[in-house]
Amino acid sequence: MTDQLYYQLRFTKEKDGKSYSDAITLPKADYEKLTPAEKETTKQQRFDNWIAILNAPPIEAPLEDQLKGINDQIAELTNQKLAIESQIVLKPKVVEK
Repeated sequence: MTDQLYYQLRFTKEKDGKSYSDAITLPKADYEKLTPAEKETTKQQRFDNWIAILNAPPIEAPLEDQLKGINDQIAELTNQKLAIESQIVLKPKVVEK
């Protein structure tokens, strides 16, 4: 097995007074195929995607919805249990001697 060489496209961009640094790692063969303009386009796309992720509205986690549903079911079952228990009358045991 031969070792493969990798190159990095390192860059830093600023937006709204904040600095963002990143690096895109590519196999040497892929890196050498890119023109300078394609390298800049690749870096800009990476930066734009990064900013889009940072600015995306928060996503309510589906697990939180599931947990709420489970907690609601627990509360309902607890209420049913209490209702049933209130209807049960225990008779004392008679012990014969």
